[in-house]
Amino acid sequence: TLTYSVPTDIKKQKDLLACWKKIEEDKDNKRETIVLIFPPLCTAVKFKVGKGLENAITSISIKNVYGSGTYSVANEKWTPTGEANGTYTLDVNPKNTPQDTELTTGENVFMMIPQTLPQNAEIEVTFKENDQEQTLTASISDKKEWEKGHTVVYTISRTAVIENIYFTVEADTKEVDYQGGELPFTITSYKKKTENGTESVTPVSW
Repeated sequence: TLTYSVPTDIKKQKDLLACWKKIEEDKDNKRETIVLIFPPLCTAVKFKVGKGLENAITSISIKNVYGSGTYSVANEKWTPTGEANGTYTLDVNPKNTPQDTELTTGENVFMMIPQTLPQNAEIEVTFKENDQEQTLTASISDKKEWEKGHTVVYTISRTAVIENIYFTVEADTKEVDYQGGELPFTITSYKKKTENGTESVTPVSW
């Protein structure tokens, strides 16, 4: 049985390997070959830049997951232990990170305890927009399970939507006499919507 706790420093997180042997018999030559197999035991969790967060992400945190567990070599199964309150954070340099950039490469891959994700498991992302830091939080409990030996990739996206309503009145500047009169005028009413850099205009009734 192996007992393991995931380091909070992502650069110190390593995959774990178990070893089991397979014996292959060669009856014709009356010999045996022993094959050693080392399957990975952790779940690799990676992140990519999605639409709306290009060159903006400054940190990623995995929160409220199990950070400790025991592995039975005989049963090839993990059992999480302790509380599901683990938090693991990666600081990111946002420069040159366009859409589809993989943010977790080399030593920056989260190597986590395989587990059924707790109900409050979540990802927290900080990013900069107009020189102001903002935070996004998303639940990952619906992803059900991090499986042993698998790699899970999350793409972090957001939809940036800005809507403005415009209402203008343009009247004829022609003068009327003391008895008054009628002058034509024009009313313009519309909504301008910008979504991820794409602008659209829609008429609005008044």
